[in-house]
Amino acid sequence: FSVFLPPPFRIVFLIALGLLCWSANLRGLRRLGLDAESMMSSETKVRVLPHHRDHGEQLYRAHANVPAREMSRSNASSAALVGSADSELAVFFRHPGPQEAAAFHLGLSCFVWASICWVTYRVYAFKTIFYGGDQINGISNARGRHAQAIQGIAVLGVLAVAFWPGDVMYRPMRKAFGKQILSICKPSFVQRIHFSNVVLADILTSYARVFGELWLTMCFLWPKTDTPAWWNGKGSVAVPLLVSLPYFIRFRQCLSEYNVSTPSTKDGKRPLKPLLNAAKYASAFPVIWLSVLQGANIPGDGHFSRVNMFFYLWIGSVFINSFYSFWWDVTNDWGLEMLKWETWANTPSLVLRGVHSIHRRNTSAMPAYLSTARNRRASDTSSTTVVNETGNGIPNGAHERMSQHSHSNDTLRPGDSASNYTSHSRKKSYFLRPPEYVMLFPPIVYQLAVTSDLILRFAWSLKLSSHLHHIIELESTAFYLEALEILRRWGWSYLRIEWEACKRR
Repeated sequence: FSVFLPPPFRIVFLIALGLLCWSANLRGLRRLGLDAESMMSSETKVRVLPHHRDHGEQLYRAHANVPAREMSRSNASSAALVGSADSELAVFFRHPGPQEAAAFHLGLSCFVWASICWVTYRVYAFKTIFYGGDQINGISNARGRHAQAIQGIAVLGVLAVAFWPGDVMYRPMRKAFGKQILSICKPSFVQRIHFSNVVLADILTSYARVFGELWLTMCFLWPKTDTPAWWNGKGSVAVPLLVSLPYFIRFRQCLSEYNVSTPSTKDGKRPLKPLLNAAKYASAFPVIWLSVLQGANIPGDGHFSRVNMFFYLWIGSVFINSFYSFWWDVTNDWGLEMLKWETWANTPSLVLRGVHSIHRRNTSAMPAYLSTARNRRASDTSSTTVVNETGNGIPNGAHERMSQHSHSNDTLRPGDSASNYTSHSRKKSYFLRPPEYVMLFPPIVYQLAVTSDLILRFAWSLKLSSHLHHIIELESTAFYLEALEILRRWGWSYLRIEWEACKRR
């Protein structure tokens, strides 16, 4: 596989995949009505279009039991924004933001460049193998000096675009990305961490093995010298150091969050959540370094008992890191309730009372712009006022929206028709989110995300281990695992940004 797709091309293809996935994240969230690019700045609030702001205010007032008369006045005041919001909504949905456009075009350019260089390399390799190009001891070798030069050109082309000083290829975005990299690498434990720093550092953890392979690629492309094995080659200590670097960056960020956090007014103590998050990233270090120690002690030279000890410690570290990271993803990064003890403890009473789903399809599955358009049409067709059971006047359009989007813990009455309540069954939406948080996706999306995250988290912990020669030497398996980890991070980013928006609103 290393002859078919050498490491330099694999690295460039993985970089292109990451850029395209990030562009897809921004585009998908934009189509759902969430301005994710504004969340990547230091703003503390989510940019919400007037229609979405009106809808979110209705949900909030419905949960807070605000009198309907006050809500009707709010609806009347926000109705004046409908005309201007139409054009803003169209621009928001049809025109990508600067980050989305830059990530897409840079990722596509990177993919095309890598493909051209790889095809050139394959043509040269074909001629080398079948027509006797470079010869080593009479055997055709596809990795001769010319093939090595083609691989170097592929990597240098990407580096040239990344550091090119001219105003081409989205220079402002490249400059902003460089500043973000310098910011997350700052050796400070009192730095205020922004959401964009957290997302970028988390994405870099998915490229941990790529950092190690990048070092090996540089050693392969650099002119050979008599350097010691600890510096050059697969036994290099630089490889585990580079693999550990993204986790150390997130570890430092968590400690910084703890140091700058405000003590509680009740007991004067700082919140422990950043420290628990730091422990998650620290749990990756034993997986990496125990693997190095295990690979350095080969059985058969009197160290068999020591190898067994390292192996059992490594197995325990893999399970701790995998399941702790999985639990943190589901509970804290995505805001889901399914792995919380309180949720499982309250499940029997909820089932006995026959509680139905609190996640209605109108608020969880329907894109925000479709829901907004339907609600606006409903409010435009009738401006009459209906009177509810308490005697408060509510505009007819607002009454429909409240009936469609309200989250109720009561069971559905037999008289409720399917047209009025298109809710997910409780069996399909167990343990997702509290009713005050809107879900952008159907429950099946969250359930599939949880299942795939568990599987890929465990596989990625194994991938961090360099001593599994019977797996790692199958370089195709290693490459596929790295690509799957980037795709896992792509799905993770959707739910992570969605949950951050829910908390800010």
